[in-house]
Order: sequence, then C-alpha cells, then structure tokens
Amino acid sequence: QIEGNFNLRKELIHAKGHKLYWISLSAIQHYMIIEKCASRYRLFHTYVKTMPGAGFTAEQWCTLDHKTLPNNKLHKQCGGGLTLGDKDINAFFDAILEFQKLLKSPSMIQILLEQVPGIANPEHAARLLSSKKPEELSSTEVELATKALELAQAWSNKVDNRIGSLGINQFDVHADPVVISQGPDVLFSIPQKLYERVAKLNEMLTGEIHLSPVVFVRMANSGLWYDYRQNPEDGGAVGFTIRGASLDDTMSEKEGIDSAKAKASNVRKNIAQGSYC
Repeated sequence: QIEGNFNLRKELIHAKGHKLYWISLSAIQHYMIIEKCASRYRLFHTYVKTMPGAGFTAEQWCTLDHKTLPNNKLHKQCGGGLTLGDKDINAFFDAILEFQKLLKSPSMIQILLEQVPGIANPEHAARLLSSKKPEELSSTEVELATKALELAQAWSNKVDNRIGSLGINQFDVHADPVVISQGPDVLFSIPQKLYERVAKLNEMLTGEIHLSPVVFVRMANSGLWYDYRQNPEDGGAVGFTIRGASLDDTMSEKEGIDSAKAKASNVRKNIAQGSYC
C-alpha cells in the first residue's frame, strides 16, 4: 500500500541508485512502471482502450509527439520519457491512495454490491467488507462476506467479457445515475457524483479526460477487501500490487538474485506484521 508500515512513497523518494518499480493497479484498471535515477523519475503506463476516444497504449505514451494524445495533459508533462521530480511523482501516489480509501468505504462498496444479482443485503455485506478488523468477524460473517465477493467476481467477469466483445454504446455522464448500457440492456448504474469523483481521480492518474465505466467493473472484481486478499504465490494484495527491482549493473547475476530474494523475504515479513505492498 502507499501508506502504512510498508510505505512505498517513502521507499521510492529515498531510494538510491537506479531503481524500477512495477505498480499493478488492477482494481482500477491501470498499470504503471516508475523508473528512478539521480533523484528524477520516468513514468511509463498504459490505459486500456474500451471505447472510442479513451485509453492509450504503452507505445503511444512513449512517443515524444504530443499530437499522438492531443487531449492528454499528463502526456505533455511526462510522456515520451520526460522526467519528473518528487513533487510531481507524489501526485500520482496521492491519487492511488485516494482510490484505496474509496474502495474501503462502506458507501462505495454498497454501491458496487447493489449491481450484483444474488446479494440479498448489500448494505450488510458492505459493512462486513469494510471492517477494519476482519479478524474479529464471526465465522458466519466471514462466510457472508466471502459469498458476496464470489458473487461480485462472477458478475464482474460476465460484464467485463460482454463489454470486451460488444463494447459500450450508451451512457450519459451528466445523468443521475449514470446508466451504462448495451442497446436496450442496462449493465449497471453509478450515482453521478461518484462517477465524477472517480473520473477526477482517474484523470490525475492517467491524464485521460474520459473515464471508462469498466473501471467500476474491475473495482467489483479485485478492489473489494483488496488489502486482506493476497496472491498466494507472492503475498501481494490482489488489487494493488507493487514490485521493485534494482538496475545496478555492478552486481553479478548471483548477487542480483540474492538481493531480490532478500527483498522478497522482507516484504513477506511486512505482510505477516499486518502491512501490505
């Protein structure tokens, strides 16, 4: 996570040498690579294309020709390999942290769960999934929360696949609620104020003025209870995963492998103590 016992913000700002950080924000449909060297940063990222006029590829981001993404102010600031300072890179962490806080709020969770068929009491399920001490939940409550997660994932996979094959052809961002449809079929709806809030955070992070509604589908898939759901292979949180590597070419191959193992061990120790990366 961005703040906490394992503080990526502090780690990155104080890191020495040539470093590379891969940041998977699957809970909000975004992926970033941050390169640090000599107290400057390069940002590389991609934003999935799900509708006309929105999204960009890594290749488009890396070009110096700003006509490639004419409406993306962020590309003009740091696309094409242009570098950033501490203040600028912190703005990205602010946006990620706000997304994390949003995905822990009962009201946000309830709105997502209300889209999912089969959840009898979204309000109650949202209270469970927003609990700050899930270890204190009863076995019955954990079972209810887990069932809600399973239903949310099944729904999001179905909607995601449908959007991927047919696209979204109707939604009005000024209506309340914002209703996302395919022809006559309503896929889901989001309160207009919430849609605007997510759109502004998304613009801070990607530079995109158009928010893909698919972001809400991904939130329901890997954003709920993200800090208590871990990838069993590496211990990373499901929706927000961070990996770091040193690009110090003075290391031998064995030294590099040993260093990576030591860092992985330290991350697992942080996770065991209740902090997540």
